Amino acid sequence: MARFREAHREDPAGEAEAYHDRIGHWLVALTGEPSPALTLAGGCQHLCRWAMPRASFPPGRDGYRRWRRDCAARHAAQATAILEAAGAHPALIAEVADLVAKRAPHTAAGQALEDAACLVFIEQKLAGFASAHDDAKVISVIQKTWRKMSPKARDLAQAQAHTLPVGARDLLARALAG
Repeated sequence: MARFREAHREDPAGEAEAYHDRIGHWLVALTGEPSPALTLAGGCQHLCRWAMPRASFPPGRDGYRRWRRDCAARHAAQATAILEAAGAHPALIAEVADLVAKRAPHTAAGQALEDAACLVFIEQKLAGFASAHDDAKVISVIQKTWRKMSPKARDLAQAQAHTLPVGARDLLARALAG
């Protein structure tokens, strides 16, 4: 985890460490005690994402999907290199890489990692996203995010909704009502 933190400190925007602290928080809230592989996968979720900006891919849905896929593969490769250099067991490295690359989406750990990422999006990024896009797009993104979340993650999000800025809280309510 210390080596992942070192990589996060290189974030030019200075947001990566806080993001990963919240991922870790939500993984504990979701699972009670995340496995070592899940903890490590949470620690390297979006590892050095700033090195692959969204703007370097074509606009639109296909460009977005390609960017997300390429980012996941890159993050998994970076996590693998860091874990190998740290002397981690090959089975642990493979499990972390599968989680980070989204190759284990239908496992409990894969769902927990997805849930944590969704919760951090709602908690930290929704308000900024809402200020940059029209309400219809924001509502659509919230609804898509909500569909990916487990019932427990949805409950946690609703319990935290009161902490969101008023505009984001209103859009969340509208998305869930529609």
